[in-house]
Amino acid sequence: MFRNLFRRRSRAHTSRLSRPAQHLLLEHLEAREVLSAVAWTAGPSLAAPQSEATAILAPGDAVLMIGGSSNVVPKLTTAATAWTTSFPLDKALEGPGAVTTSAGRMFIFGGRDGTESTSEGWTYDYLVGDHQNISDMTVPRLDFGAAIDLSGHAYAIGGIDTDGNIVLDSVEQYSPSADTWSDMEPLPEPRRGMATATDTTGHIYVFGGSATTSTGGIESTTFRYDVASDSWTTLASMPLAVQDSAAVQAENGLIYVLGGLTSAGPTATVQVYDPATDSWSTDTDLPMSLYAHAAAIDGLSRILVAGGKDAAGQAVRNVYRSQRFDIPETAPVITSRAPTTGSLDSPYTYDVNATANPEATYSLVVAPAGMSIDTQTGVISWQPVEGQHGENSVTVRAENRVGFVDQQFVINVAFDTTPPTAPTALAIDAISTNSIDLSWQPATDNRGIAYYEVLKAYRTGFRGIKTAYAVIQTGITGTSTTLSGLAPLATYKLSIRAVDVAGNVSPRSNQVIAQTQAPPTLRYYTNGLMNGSVSVVANHVLQITLAASANPAPTFALLDGPAGMTLDPTSGKVQWTPTATDVGRHTISVEATNSVGSDQLDIPITVTADLPVLRLQFDPNATGSSLPIAGNLLEMLVSDISLTPSTFELVSAPDGMTIEPVTGLIQWTPTVADAGPTLIAVRGTNSAGSTDMNIGFETYFTGSPTNIQVTGQTLLHPTVTWSAPTGAGAAEIEGYTLRATTRYRWGRAYRSHSVTVDVPGGATSTEIQGLLSGKTYKISISAYDANGHHGAFSTEAVTVVSVPAIPNVSWTVSNPNGGPLIANQPVHIQLNNMGIDPATFEIVDGPLGMTIDRATGLATWMPGSADVGTHIVKVRATNNVGPRDISLTLNVLFSGPVTNASAVRSGNSATVSWSAPAYNVSSIASYRITMHWMWSSRRRTRVVMVPGNQLSAALALIPTGAVYHTGVTIAPVDEFGHIGASTPLVRYGSAP
Repeated sequence: MFRNLFRRRSRAHTSRLSRPAQHLLLEHLEAREVLSAVAWTAGPSLAAPQSEATAILAPGDAVLMIGGSSNVVPKLTTAATAWTTSFPLDKALEGPGAVTTSAGRMFIFGGRDGTESTSEGWTYDYLVGDHQNISDMTVPRLDFGAAIDLSGHAYAIGGIDTDGNIVLDSVEQYSPSADTWSDMEPLPEPRRGMATATDTTGHIYVFGGSATTSTGGIESTTFRYDVASDSWTTLASMPLAVQDSAAVQAENGLIYVLGGLTSAGPTATVQVYDPATDSWSTDTDLPMSLYAHAAAIDGLSRILVAGGKDAAGQAVRNVYRSQRFDIPETAPVITSRAPTTGSLDSPYTYDVNATANPEATYSLVVAPAGMSIDTQTGVISWQPVEGQHGENSVTVRAENRVGFVDQQFVINVAFDTTPPTAPTALAIDAISTNSIDLSWQPATDNRGIAYYEVLKAYRTGFRGIKTAYAVIQTGITGTSTTLSGLAPLATYKLSIRAVDVAGNVSPRSNQVIAQTQAPPTLRYYTNGLMNGSVSVVANHVLQITLAASANPAPTFALLDGPAGMTLDPTSGKVQWTPTATDVGRHTISVEATNSVGSDQLDIPITVTADLPVLRLQFDPNATGSSLPIAGNLLEMLVSDISLTPSTFELVSAPDGMTIEPVTGLIQWTPTVADAGPTLIAVRGTNSAGSTDMNIGFETYFTGSPTNIQVTGQTLLHPTVTWSAPTGAGAAEIEGYTLRATTRYRWGRAYRSHSVTVDVPGGATSTEIQGLLSGKTYKISISAYDANGHHGAFSTEAVTVVSVPAIPNVSWTVSNPNGGPLIANQPVHIQLNNMGIDPATFEIVDGPLGMTIDRATGLATWMPGSADVGTHIVKVRATNNVGPRDISLTLNVLFSGPVTNASAVRSGNSATVSWSAPAYNVSSIASYRITMHWMWSSRRRTRVVMVPGNQLSAALALIPTGAVYHTGVTIAPVDEFGHIGASTPLVRYGSAP
C-alpha cells in the first residue's frame, strides 16, 4: 500500500509540495462532524529563508524540505522543537519533483539545475545520505507538477520545456520496477506552476497554474486524472485563480489549496475543495501572503506550511501549522508544572506546555512587572528586580477557540542564590593552652557578607576514609577570631567559610592545622617498652629515649646521673656505658621544659655484672666433621660474647676430648665405643665470674650409606639399593633403617605420610611397600649396630615416586536384550584393561552362577527372581606387575518399564496413563508416579502411589504459582517393595 501524495505545481523558480498521507486503513475524521475551520499557529522557523522547495513526509514521520537555492535538506521530526539537517543532496535543484512511497523509497526528478532544466532523476535515502540514479525523463522539465499513484508510479505533469518558451501539456509516468518513463494522456490544457494532489481512490488533481510563460494568464481550473483509465476530467473551478500555490489533502478528505500568486499579487487565501461534492469553499487565511512555498501533512495530521516568498518577493523562514485533523478539537489542558522559586540574581523561565487542538496560544492574566510570555511557545521569561523578593502571584492562560484554562502559582523569589567567594589567606596568629587566634582575607559577594563561620574537619565513614566538617564558631562579623575553651594539646584542622545576607554559603578557605599548647608530660622508652624497668650489663651500652607530650616541643636535661652519662637536649637520647665498678642500682633524674612548663622524672637503673655468655659452633674451621662420627675428627668452638675476656675449661667430657683455654677450640676423635648419647660441660671464666654450658649430642658409630639408587618405580614395590659405610664401625653394622617421607597437598591443606623399612643383616637393598601412588617421597637411610646405636643418616637427595603399572580397568554393564538389569534376563559385564601389559581376570566375590572369561574379561550371569535387589561384585585383574581389584554394584529389577506412557495437562491438573510392563517376575502391587517441577532454578519432586490394577491417574499439579511443572516418571512396585525400571521423563502435553 502506498501513501497518498499531495503536491502543488509552480512556475520556474518556485517550489512544489508533496506529502504522504496517513496509512490508508485509518478512518478519516469528518470535518463537518468534529472539526471547525483551520486554526493557524506559528511553528519552528527554518534555519534559513527557503523557497522553490518541496515538502515531503519521509519515513519516520520527518518532514523534509527538498530543493531550493542550496543542496541542504532541512528536517523536522514530529516531537522536535527546531529544524535540523539531513544528509545533503548531490546538487542544488530549484523546484524538483519529489515523491515517496509507503515503503519509504523517495524519488527526486527534474527541476532547474543551475540555469537549465534537467531530466535527471535519483532515489534518495535521507537516513544514510545514499543517492542512486534512475532513468532520465523523456523531456527536461521545470515548474512542473509531480505526483505518485497508489501503485508507486511517479508522474511528471506539464511544466516548461528546456528552452523556457513552451508550456507543456505532456504527462509521463515512471515505473520503478522497469526503471522507465512512459508517455500518458496529456493535460486538457498546457499548465505550469500548478498545484497537484493525489487522493485515495486513484485520482491525481491539478489546480490552477498558468498556460503562458509570460506574466499573467493565471488559471482557476481544476483537472482530475483517473489512473485506471488514463483519462482527464475538468471539474469545478476555484473561486480564486492562483499559481505557485501549495495543495494538501487533510485527514478530513478535503483538499486545501494554500495561498499562491494571483493577478493582484501574493494571497493568504485558503481555498478548500470537497471531492465528494465537486465544490469549493474558503477557510481561515494563512497568517501572511505567500507564494513559492511548500506544504505537507506532518506526522500528527497537521497542515505544515514552510518557507516561500512574501509580498515583497523575499524568501522567508516562517513556518505555520494547523490544528490536528485526526482528532476532535479540544480545549487546552496545561500539563507542565511551574517552578515556584526564583532569585534576584538569576533569570526565571518556565516553558508552559498544554495539550490542545487547535494548538493553544498563551497569555499572562496576572504577572509581576517585567514578566513576559511567548504567545506561541508558552515560554515565560522574567528577571526579578529589587522589591520583588518574596511571593509573586502568576496566572497563565492557555487558550484556543474551544476554550481556555488558567494555571495559578506563586513564585517565591529569594534575595540571592549566588554564594560568596571563599575567604583566603587563613592564618594562625597565636596559640595558647586553651585558645587559637585566626585571621583571613575577606570573601566577596554581590549583596554583602553577613558573617563568617569556623569549620573543624574530622574523619568519618568506614575506617575514616571520608572527611566531614563541623561548625565550631559562627556569627563572626570581622576577619579574625579567637577560639577559646579548647583542650590542651588538641589538634584542629580549621577552615573558614562566609555566609551572605541571603544565607548562601561560600566554599571553604584554605585549611590550617593548629595544636593548642601544653606543658611537657615526660616518659621514657628502653628496649621498646615505655616506662619499663631498666637494666644493663656492665661494659655494655645503655640507651634510653626520653619523650614528652608537649607544645611547643620541649628540651631535655639530665638533672642527676652517674659519671659518663650523656643526654641530647633535643632528641632526648640518654647514653651510658657502666663499668664493673658500677654494678648495682642507680637512679637518674631527667627534666623536659618548654615555654609553658616543665616535668621531671626519676628513672631507676640496675647494672649487672658482665659474666661470660657462652656460644657453641661445630666445625668452625670447616676442616673436620660437622657430625660426631667414630673415627672422624670433631671440632667445636666455644666463644664468649660478653665484653670481658674469658678463659675456657672442660668440666666434664669423654676421654680424649681437649679444649684450648684461650681460644675455646674443642677437639675430639670418637671411637666406636663412644657411640650413643654424649654429654659435656664447658666453663667460661672472666673477672666478673664463671658461666657453665652443657652440650649434648648423638655420636654415630659409623658413617652414612652412599650411592643410593631407586629402581622399579613402575612395579608394585620399588627397590632401593645403597653402598655400606666404610671406615670405623663398618664391621659393627647389624642392619639398616630406611625411611620414606612425603608431604602433599590435600584440598586447601597438607598431609604427611611415611614408610619405615627395617633391613636386618648386611643386605644393602630392599623393596618399599605401602607407598601412596604418584606421591614423591624423600629417602633417608642409616645403619644400626647390635646395641641399637645409629650410624650417620644419608645426606644424598634421593626421591622415589611409586607408579605401579598394574592393570587400568574400565567396564560396562549391560542387558543384551536392552534396557535395565531385570531378573530372568542375562547380564553382561565387559572388563577392559587399558594398560600396556596383558591381564587376566577372575571373580573374587559375586553372586552364585556368575562366570568370567579370564582372557577376554567378559562376565556373564542370569539372575533369577530371588536375585532381585543390589549385589556387590568384586573382580580382580592381574598382570606381570600385580593385581588390581574392582568393586561393581549391580541393581537387579523385578520388572521392565511401563509402556505407552503419556501425560496431558489441563490447567492445574493432569491425566497420566500407561500400559503394564511387557515383562516382570513378580506381580505388580502398585505404581510409583513421581511428579517433577521447578521452583526458580531448583528441581523438586512429589511422589504419588496408585494400585497395581490401575493404569491411569488424575493428578493435581501442586504447588501452584511461580513454579514450572515439567512432567512425570512412572515405575512399577511389587509386593516386597522392589521398584522396577522407571520411564524417562514424560513431559506434559496440552489437552486437545
